[in-house]
Amino acid sequence: RSRVVVALLTLGLLAAALLLALSPRRSAPSSVELRSPGAGLQEKVQTDGRTQLVVEQDLSKFITPASLPLRAVPGGGGSLVPQAATHLFEHVVHESGLGDELTHAELGAFKDRFIMGMIESDNANKYWAGDYIKTSQQLLESSKPVMTNALAESWNEAQQGFTVKMEDWMIDESVASFQSRLGRQDLPKTGKLLERTREKNFGELRSRDALPAAFDSREAWPACAGVIGKIHNQGRCGSCWTFGALGPLDSRLCIKTNATFSGNSAMLSRG
Repeated sequence: RSRVVVALLTLGLLAAALLLALSPRRSAPSSVELRSPGAGLQEKVQTDGRTQLVVEQDLSKFITPASLPLRAVPGGGGSLVPQAATHLFEHVVHESGLGDELTHAELGAFKDRFIMGMIESDNANKYWAGDYIKTSQQLLESSKPVMTNALAESWNEAQQGFTVKMEDWMIDESVASFQSRLGRQDLPKTGKLLERTREKNFGELRSRDALPAAFDSREAWPACAGVIGKIHNQGRCGSCWTFGALGPLDSRLCIKTNATFSGNSAMLSRG
């Protein structure tokens, strides 16, 4: 019996050795992962003929339980909240490399918005400690700048057919404030609008004549160039659809009246 047991054990060991030899080899994981500033967003994301900047990507992934400050307890109230928010913000900037992309003023405005948002969240909800990470992640994304000097340069270098300029007032514009202006609601997905559009007689639009390679309505109606090319500042109004709709109406009124409806005051009320 002892010889049989030994033989079985030997066969078992040989089978195990054979399985190990045939299985794909994997390198042993490193016990220490060395990270340099900005290592988290080294992956280049191509979009619209250009590489996405750091500020356009998801920064919230840098806020994890390991990144929370040890002494500033979330939800502790008082001065601990801005201390913890400052720690988190500086951690994200260091890990993402965001500091190399934003100007000093842009980074400062972003930081102020994030810290103020954290303070207001703490004051509004005394039970927020359990959702501290989620809250800070959401505030980080919503308080990001919607436009920066580097972003304007990136778009202009991509040569998309338009020029982007970073204005001074844009430094205080965040993703949240920008989205608050997008007030148009989604159209019902019933197909009725498309059906009604197809029933219309578009006349010359059905012509097979070749479209011009370029067309600028400001050149076609130079007397109305000021009205057609006027750019309206929407301010903090959330009715983007109103501005989008009335711009063409202003232009058509000018054209229809042979530029009688023109000048700085030639605009229908947006309010």
